Amino acid sequence: MTRGGAGSGSAAGRFSLFAAGAGEREGNLECSFCGKPVEPTIHQKDGDHPYRVGYYRLLTGKLHHRIMKDPRNEAETIEFYYLSDPNWVLTCDRCIQKPEVATDLDDLFSGLPEVVEDQTLEEPPAN
Repeated sequence: MTRGGAGSGSAAGRFSLFAAGAGEREGNLECSFCGKPVEPTIHQKDGDHPYRVGYYRLLTGKLHHRIMKDPRNEAETIEFYYLSDPNWVLTCDRCIQKPEVATDLDDLFSGLPEVVEDQTLEEPPAN
């Protein structure tokens, strides 16, 4: 777990990031904002609300810009971004209702992520 935010930077330091996959198998996930354990989503067969959301996940990390030759047509290039150092921002059902948390999540979701400019022209993988 690391402190700080990714994205536009306005939320930096107000929540924790978890490495993707960390704690999922053990079931010991915590809210990135309040630090309390999060509960899984509960599904019920009947009632007005057939489910109760336990937590929300937002994946964030560094984007790498890549350009490579198209393996199907070597005269063309493909340009894309890939995510490295993936981290989850987990939000419990209580914190998601707070306006400042909603603002932080919106900044992370719609803000410009950190882009590592490594526009290497790569050869397609050999078959």
